[in-house]
Amino acid sequence: MDYSNIVKCYEIYDEKILEKLFCKEEKKQHQHFTKKYASRYPGEDLRLNEGKLINIIIESKDGKQISGYTVQGSCSYISSELVVFIGIDHEKQDLDNHKFRYYLNCLEETGYL
Repeated sequence: MDYSNIVKCYEIYDEKILEKLFCKEEKKQHQHFTKKYASRYPGEDLRLNEGKLINIIIESKDGKQISGYTVQGSCSYISSELVVFIGIDHEKQDLDNHKFRYYLNCLEETGYL
């Protein structure tokens, strides 16, 4: 993360929205964490690990396009959407390029393909 390029920060904590964003596996991980570890850390803010909060930090080198991002609270759907928003350079669009294949997977996961 390049702090000088941060242009926006978002916090999602609405239960209804979070329910729609997390996949089944992420929900299982949150439940497992809550059952096994949450009681070990009383007084700590564990909302990111429990699936009760997502923080999104958007970076832009030019102030116009997304150049990078950080998702705290691990949400594959949001990460995939951001990969799609950033796009991929035309010269990197080759099936032998693992970044391009990842980009295609993100397009599929988010419903664009």
